[in-house]
Amino acid sequence: MKWFRAGGLLLLFCITLTARESELTETGQQVPDFSVVILEGREVHIRDLRGRVVPINFFATWCGPCNREMPHLENDIWQVYKDRPFTVLSIAREHTMEETAAFRDEKGLTFPMAPDPDRSVYGLFASMYIPRNILVDPQGKIVYQETGFDEEKLKDLLRQIDSLLNPSNNSWSPREVYE
Repeated sequence: MKWFRAGGLLLLFCITLTARESELTETGQQVPDFSVVILEGREVHIRDLRGRVVPINFFATWCGPCNREMPHLENDIWQVYKDRPFTVLSIAREHTMEETAAFRDEKGLTFPMAPDPDRSVYGLFASMYIPRNILVDPQGKIVYQETGFDEEKLKDLLRQIDSLLNPSNNSWSPREVYE
């Protein structure tokens, strides 16, 4: 039994280490310069989002954890903060405009989404692994980045967003985001 637990911990450590090794950006650095064409047909340039808090989400339509994350991006993040100086930018890795639009319609999502069919934007941030979330502060600096999806990672992201949008609120506690 001890070997099983030790093996499980070693596997988790290796997966975490590998995910970290795939990161091409670091917290504290300026977000790489890029632009995307969102589903509404408008080009969005990351530098034009200065002054806003911007979570950048990389996903794929076939990815199970990405699919579990999407309703939370919609309901717990976008719908809560969209009227603030805030923009979600969700980027579909290796998907076309048509595939991304079909996915958004099927899932009933309303936040800005863009395709990245050749990984040109994704390749600025990482070499592999999705879902991937990068949080950019109003000055254009990366303040948080994480790979994968689970309840704790979602709470961490919510905590970071809330602290950027409500800097004087030091009494923030995680909201219950799961039913």
